[in-house]
Amino acid sequence: MGARDSSTGDYLFGAVCDRDRLFGQAEADVLCREIGYADGAVQPVKGDPDSINAAVKAPVALFESFRCPDDANATLANCTFSVANSTCGSWDLAQVECAGELN
Repeated sequence: MGARDSSTGDYLFGAVCDRDRLFGQAEADVLCREIGYADGAVQPVKGDPDSINAAVKAPVALFESFRCPDDANATLANCTFSVANSTCGSWDLAQVECAGELN
């Protein structure tokens, strides 16, 4: 996911940490619509936790407390989130599968 830091104007890219287990259908739908798909579905994190952790050890910003309104017209601009300053275990990463290209 990418976002612009409102205090510095810098663009940040990284994974969404879902420690609070609030990332759901509304968030998946918004993320998928933003990249041109009609629908999104939250997926369980798959794979070996160590290999997933290795992939996220690069210097990335992790977003957490990511919440979007349950509205078919919602965009990322309508969502709220914070930039995490701590490590997120692979079992806490949100994973989304998108389908159905928008017309």
